[in-house]
Amino acid sequence: MKPRNHRIYWIVSIGFVAILCAYFGQQYSKLRSVDHHLPLVAISISPDLDWLSERVIEYELKRRITNGDFRGPDVLSDTLLMGLDRDDLRPSAFRRAEWLVENLVDVNSEMIGGHPPLFAAIIGNEPLMVEQLLRLGADPTVEAVVGSPDDEGMDAVEYAKMARAILPDRDMTEVFELLSIETATK
Repeated sequence: MKPRNHRIYWIVSIGFVAILCAYFGQQYSKLRSVDHHLPLVAISISPDLDWLSERVIEYELKRRITNGDFRGPDVLSDTLLMGLDRDDLRPSAFRRAEWLVENLVDVNSEMIGGHPPLFAAIIGNEPLMVEQLLRLGADPTVEAVVGSPDDEGMDAVEYAKMARAILPDRDMTEVFELLSIETATK
């Protein structure tokens, strides 16, 4: 009697593994066909992801960033930007950003335009994004490496002051407070 139960256990186990592999393969083939990071980011911050789907996405993000297909700082910035929800940041977006910083991305490295993600949050006047980047370890003293001749070599504080001068109609008080900049007008 024991050998028969043993065979049933193995048949059920092999069937379960086959189903799991088929599901994983289907999910993975969909992700491999994506040629830009934005769809992956949008999926990765969904609060309804199951455990296996999260691992598949993490694997694919890791593979693409490591191979140089995607730029890590751009993925990080877009993860936080897409996760903004009016007055709050979705927890799933912050968890994904945290995972990116812990495993793949230097939060202070430059994006395609030569600025770190913190600069994108400043020019976009996104205080929640600034706050999360600072929480993840963004250094406001890091300077822009490349950019327009006007902002090359600027740190985040100088960049925020320049943004306020260029866009005087924006209320950047919260961003200035997060960066500990005096908010006195020019």
